[in-house]
Amino acid sequence: MIHILMTLFVALLFVVLTPGILISLPSETSSKYMIASVHGLIFAIIFHFTHKFAWDFFYGENSIITNIRRNVRNVLQKEISV
Repeated sequence: MIHILMTLFVALLFVVLTPGILISLPSETSSKYMIASVHGLIFAIIFHFTHKFAWDFFYGENSIITNIRRNVRNVLQKEISV
C-alpha cells in the first residue's frame, strides 16, 4: 500500500530544509558540497526524530486514516447485515 501522507511529510521536510528556505549557511565560507552535506545531515537528524511521530499521527491506532477505515468497515458491515 502506498503511504501517500508519509511521502508528503518527507517531501515537505525536504523542501523546508532546502538550503536558503529555513536554514542558510554562509556561502562564501563553504563550498556547495559542504552546504549540501550539512543540510542533508540536518534533514537526516530531523527525519530520524520525527518519522515515528508522523507515522503514528497518520497511520497509528487513533489516527485519522484508521478512524476512517473503521467507520467505513462499520457502515459496510451494517449494510451487509441488513
